Amino acid sequence: MEYMGKKRQVELRESESNPHFIGGIPSYLQKWGIFIFALPLVVIVVGSYLFKIPETLKGSVVIPLLDSKDSVVRGTLYLPPFNMGAATKGAKVHVFADAYPNARYGFLTGTVDWINGIPDEKGLYGVGIVFPKGLVTNLGDTLSTRLQLTGRGELILRERRLIDIFLESFKNGMGGER
Repeated sequence: MEYMGKKRQVELRESESNPHFIGGIPSYLQKWGIFIFALPLVVIVVGSYLFKIPETLKGSVVIPLLDSKDSVVRGTLYLPPFNMGAATKGAKVHVFADAYPNARYGFLTGTVDWINGIPDEKGLYGVGIVFPKGLVTNLGDTLSTRLQLTGRGELILRERRLIDIFLESFKNGMGGER
C-alpha cells in the first residue's frame, strides 16, 4: 500500500484472543449456541409434562341452607345430557359461588356422592355433591352458611398432561389409531 509516496506493508494477523476473527464463528457462540437453542425446547417439554388440563362437565349448582343437625355440606350439580355417561361417583367437583367472586374467595371442592339417571323437567341430570371440608374454599376462606348458595360447577372427568395431548394429536396426525 502506498501512502504519500512511501510503501508500507500491511500485515493481517489473526488475533490470539479470538482465532475466528474474520469469517469464523465466535468461540462463545460455539460453546453456548446449542444450549441457547435447546433451552426453550427443554422448557416447553418439561412444562408440558408438569401442566395438567382437566376435562370437565359444566353446569349450575345449588347448595341449600344448612340444617343445624347436619354437619355435612351437600349440594346438587345440574348437568346437561351431553357426555353425562362419563360422570362417576367419587369424581372431583369445583364449585364457583355467584355470591362470592372466585378471584377473591376461590372455589369450593367437593366429590360426587350420587348421580340421578333420570333427567328433570328441564332435561338436566342431578348430581349430588358432598363437600368434605365444608364451605372452606381453596384459598382458605369460609363461606357463609346463612345463604343458599348458587353458582356454576365443573365436574372433572379426568386430568391429562399437556404432553399427552400433544403426543396423541401427533400420533393421530401420523395415521395412528383414532
